[in-house]
Amino acid sequence: MNISEIRENIENAVTVVQDFIYEKGKVAIAAIATLFVLIIVLVLLLANQCSQSKKNRQVNAVESIVPKEQLFFPKSETLEDGYYLSRPQNLSWDEDEVNVWFEEPDESRIKDLSKSNDNLIEGILGAVQ
Repeated sequence: MNISEIRENIENAVTVVQDFIYEKGKVAIAAIATLFVLIIVLVLLLANQCSQSKKNRQVNAVESIVPKEQLFFPKSETLEDGYYLSRPQNLSWDEDEVNVWFEEPDESRIKDLSKSNDNLIEGILGAVQ
């Protein structure tokens, strides 16, 4: 489709609209006015929705919290001296941490875990008809 064909199609459409307006004057003006009002209402609704979504994004923004004073942890029997609430996290353990924290599972624990997993599976499959 080239430019001249597009121009002809537009001219034909304009001619059809002009003929309709000429033949049905009051109805055509009412239809055009209604269409114009609907377009304005849609534009206003879209503008309102866009402004509300921007406001929501600003409200949901996380601001950093800066304490006014240093945090105080009361003395407690469950909170030992030297206990710290956070520490730097490493991606892997070193040999000392493995020796302190990792416990090789024995055969009885593996059997207990296997049995509890089998019970869970039975419960799930038993619910299926």
